[in-house]
Amino acid sequence: CHIEAAVRVGVYQLFSAQGTCKRWQDLPAFQIGAHLIESFQEHHVASGSGLAERLMRSILETICDENLTDTHALRIGRGGGDPQKRRGRDLAWRRDVDREYHLHYWECEGGIVELAKLVVHDDFSIPA
Repeated sequence: CHIEAAVRVGVYQLFSAQGTCKRWQDLPAFQIGAHLIESFQEHHVASGSGLAERLMRSILETICDENLTDTHALRIGRGGGDPQKRRGRDLAWRRDVDREYHLHYWECEGGIVELAKLVVHDDFSIPA
């Protein structure tokens, strides 16, 4: 998948820019969820609006555990005290891309990130 390759190169470049050179095989693990590409198409990520760049920044920060203040537990309800959505032992998270869009992802066992879906602000769904 081209997106997976682009993200991997982006992660490598981010570490290199920070002076933390890593071997290709030592980069953080991540997975592309089955509905991610479809959600990119649905929201016209490649339209030239700048969304692609903001989304890539969000994806890289998610995989590299940066700017965690932009990340929130994705809960089973709208209340702040509601339990976090789970898929077995995996935890559902929501990261701000901008004011309108959010990236939903699973934090899986071993710290692997599964990028699940790009959504609009009031969409709290995540594919299981």
